Amino acid sequence: MTLKIREAFPYEIDIGFCLLREAAIWLKNNAIDYWQEWLSPPIEYIEWIKQGFNNNEFYFVENENSELVSMFRLQFEDEIFWGKRNDKSGYIHSLTTIRSLKGNQIGYSILHMIEQFLIEKDIHLLRLDCPPDLARLCRYYEDFGFVPQGMATVMNTQYQLYEKKIPSKNPWIEIPYSDYENHMTEVGQAQVLSSLTKYCLDKYLPENFALLGCATGNGLEHIKCEFTKRIYTIDINRNYLDRTNENFANKINQIETIHADIQTDELKINDIDLFFVGLVLEYVEPKTTLKKIIDMLSNKGVLFIVIQKNRQTSFVTKTRYKSLEKLADISNEVNENEIDAFIRSENLVLVKREEIYLTRNKSFITLEYRVERIKYETLDLTNK
Repeated sequence: MTLKIREAFPYEIDIGFCLLREAAIWLKNNAIDYWQEWLSPPIEYIEWIKQGFNNNEFYFVENENSELVSMFRLQFEDEIFWGKRNDKSGYIHSLTTIRSLKGNQIGYSILHMIEQFLIEKDIHLLRLDCPPDLARLCRYYEDFGFVPQGMATVMNTQYQLYEKKIPSKNPWIEIPYSDYENHMTEVGQAQVLSSLTKYCLDKYLPENFALLGCATGNGLEHIKCEFTKRIYTIDINRNYLDRTNENFANKINQIETIHADIQTDELKINDIDLFFVGLVLEYVEPKTTLKKIIDMLSNKGVLFIVIQKNRQTSFVTKTRYKSLEKLADISNEVNENEIDAFIRSENLVLVKREEIYLTRNKSFITLEYRVERIKYETLDLTNK
């Protein structure tokens, strides 16, 4: 699904109230005591929404068919919840999504889009609030990278305040491919990833293969062109993709390079038989990314994941290539149990798990899944 943000017009305020009421009904039906004031909003709540629409602070999120997906309010000061602040920040309120789309990680995609919107305005802080007794919602924001910043009491209700720092530019874009190649070779990880790619390609002989975070194409030397007819290499760094083309264009005719941020960009590929995701989930919101990847798999698709596990050591091993040290600001340990539960909930089964020790304090965890889709046969009971 391709999403776009647009300003909501003041005359669309009734749509806003409908979305808030729909959310309140869903919460009530699920025994969640939140937003119930929107079932019959008092005058001060109505005026607060009117003010937002009149000040062009409400935004609608639409899909590629201009169908409404979500709504949020974005302010650039918020004295009611945060008091007087001198820094530049965006403040989110009234974020709600069409209920039929719940569970598709739409919320995280929208938060990423808001971040990009703020970066364009040279704003690198994003703030919001959440009642502390809504533990699941608080965890949802914390998993996205929001950090608790204390409490606020507004209209006799307590709220947990959250803040997230937005990097001015993704550090991956600024790391020269030569630094990355040399660093990965020096620490021995390039060799391991290449070997794992070979293992997957030899085992599954995929017709359609996708390599996310392809860098400069490490592992593509193991492609068997008589079996693999389409190769998609995906990376956020355009220079890496150009280097991949230089390395393999004359050897593999079927390569298609895709310059994209997996978190915010729509990848228009499908029927992937083997999706290799090596050391990517540490730099993105895992569930959002995995949902997109799983939706691109074929009915016989395989998802192969490599995550890094650290024990009393820095995430990025120090070498002479200092540019990679910037990654420390955006890297996070991946919770293996959480992503495993999520992937299984998407009807994939775990084929194999392995731990490969790189050093005493650092290892790779490999997780190999395949699609398990239940196919139903329709019986024709009509008279012949």
